[in-house]
Amino acid sequence: MAAFKAPPLSAFFRKEEDNLVTQGLTDVHGVAMFHSLYDVGDLIGRGAFSLVYLCRRKETQQIFAVKVINKALCVKKKTLRDEITVLLRVKHANIISLEEVYESDQELLLVMERVTGGELFDRIVRVLNGEGYDSKVDLWSLGVVLYIMLCGFPPFSEDENGLESVYLKIRSGVLDFPHPYWTNVSDGAKDLIRNLLNVSAQDRFSAAQALNHPWIKGEYSEQPLSSAIMEMKRFNQKRRFN
Repeated sequence: MAAFKAPPLSAFFRKEEDNLVTQGLTDVHGVAMFHSLYDVGDLIGRGAFSLVYLCRRKETQQIFAVKVINKALCVKKKTLRDEITVLLRVKHANIISLEEVYESDQELLLVMERVTGGELFDRIVRVLNGEGYDSKVDLWSLGVVLYIMLCGFPPFSEDENGLESVYLKIRSGVLDFPHPYWTNVSDGAKDLIRNLLNVSAQDRFSAAQALNHPWIKGEYSEQPLSSAIMEMKRFNQKRRFN
């Protein structure tokens, strides 16, 4: 974990200024207070406007993830504030817990429960390339969710090269349906997933195309997918405790 040099005491507190994303929210402190409480570790993810690091609470040695958002690149500040407000209120086993929020003039820090496996929105071609978010990103995420629902694990997983191997697979359009997990899944389902996870946003299915796909409209396999349930349980256990 990186060493930290203590800043002036004034840096520990938020200033009530108009450019604060979290203005009006309670229990939000200055970024310097975060550094006084946590050690920052390795970079584990990135998006168009943010970087995600491992961090360790000094007092308890508990590991969290901290998302560092560049406010200068984030234009929808009200949407971000609304999302933070909701996450601070919601506590559920299936929703990543937002533990603490810190803010300065330049950055917004979100300390979250550490969950391995990455986020859907950090694994989209446009976001990985820093091109921002549009409606086709939602269709990509739908493809990831559908893939996981049908086999129990994500379409892009890490190998011995770590997270960079995931990014390489996404950018190159590598997609596999390994045996035996996909043996009983229909060709129609696989075709829909391929079109939703198309690297080219221009060629990727729109919502209308997805809804009109034969698999959505009734073509399906009657074979049981019991292995998918078992794999999904293993996947969720690994994400939460690895």
